[in-house]
Amino acid sequence: MLRAGIITVGDELLEGRVIDRHSAAFSEKMAQLGIPVRFHLTVGDAPGALSQVLEDLPVAVDHLLIAGGLGPTEDDRTRKEVAAALGLELEHREDAWQRIVAYFRQRGIEATAGNRRQALFPAGSRELPNACGTAPGMFIERSTGGWWLLPGVPSEFRWMLDRYLTPALDGGRIDAAEREILDFCGVSESVLDGWLVEALDGDTDDYHICVRGLGQIEVRLPIGVSLEEAARTRFATRLIGTDGRSVEEYLVGEASRLGKSVTTAESCTGGMIAARITAVPGSSKAFSSGWVLYSDESKTRELGVAEGLLASAGAVSEVCVLAMARAAVARSETDLAVAISGIAGPGGGSEEQPVGTIHLAIGNSAGECWTRQLDLKGDREGNRSISTTVALAALLSCVRGEAPHGWKRTS
Repeated sequence: MLRAGIITVGDELLEGRVIDRHSAAFSEKMAQLGIPVRFHLTVGDAPGALSQVLEDLPVAVDHLLIAGGLGPTEDDRTRKEVAAALGLELEHREDAWQRIVAYFRQRGIEATAGNRRQALFPAGSRELPNACGTAPGMFIERSTGGWWLLPGVPSEFRWMLDRYLTPALDGGRIDAAEREILDFCGVSESVLDGWLVEALDGDTDDYHICVRGLGQIEVRLPIGVSLEEAARTRFATRLIGTDGRSVEEYLVGEASRLGKSVTTAESCTGGMIAARITAVPGSSKAFSSGWVLYSDESKTRELGVAEGLLASAGAVSEVCVLAMARAAVARSETDLAVAISGIAGPGGGSEEQPVGTIHLAIGNSAGECWTRQLDLKGDREGNRSISTTVALAALLSCVRGEAPHGWKRTS
């Protein structure tokens, strides 16, 4: 079995000014190929920092990806540090330099002396031409695999990851289809772990539980083991799929396949449900519009929620979200609408309605409705995030013609 690791390079990553998304993208690709990733490391730009880590890697791997530090400036030291760690000389590649020069000239710019550094390669390495920028990537063959050096610019990194590294490793992969994936919403990590220990008769060495986000958990089973039928029996609609996708991806896929349309009417989540749906490519097939209704006045003005209802029951109430859902599905002429209103925090709570009180409702074009109240204990971000996941999972159930788990049918 191949093993892999990644090192990202840059002070901006260590200081938190830029989030390391490269490691996540790399691990996602490796998971699709069935190749375990043994470590994510981040080092700064200081001289010697990378070479020291390379000389003392925490775990032996067959393929090591090093991302960043291939630019034209003095602090772009990756090629030099890698060469030092391997005891190799740096050599100028004229063909690579001419490609860099041509890249700039096509854009009406002259390459600088700093750009010339980008044509330096550790002796014996193979160039990975970069069609998206000036920094070529590099591959250095090792006894069991190789070291891959890719630029840190996100668009360039993604393109080169897909163009070079993923296809190369695909040839020696274990088929990811042999490792069953189970995706759950509304089941705690501890409950899943207990169920897995029992279902696998105590053999816990080779399954993985991954929290994809608040409210959704992914389980990857040992190769050759299938628990899908047992999971459906035990967890019913809380098993949302077996493809390793997010709940919003399942929702858009199912709604598009079944020709269903959805809309949203959001108060405390401020458009987060709609944002997660529309982040999925192709979501326009299932989602046409949504409302963000933060004030009482907007709920009345946009969806016709009666002022008297708001005065008597309040915006954070079952009757309010029911009115929002019914109006949203009618005015949007969609098949389903979800509505949400609550007290996300940190202030605004009371003894009767503490912070974390969230009301949700789903209505469909046939006049059927479901409601749910959440009593959450997280911070503002957590309360909004988990409420969004709960709403998306319930919409997915309704799109599939199933009653959402834990919701109350309301006339």
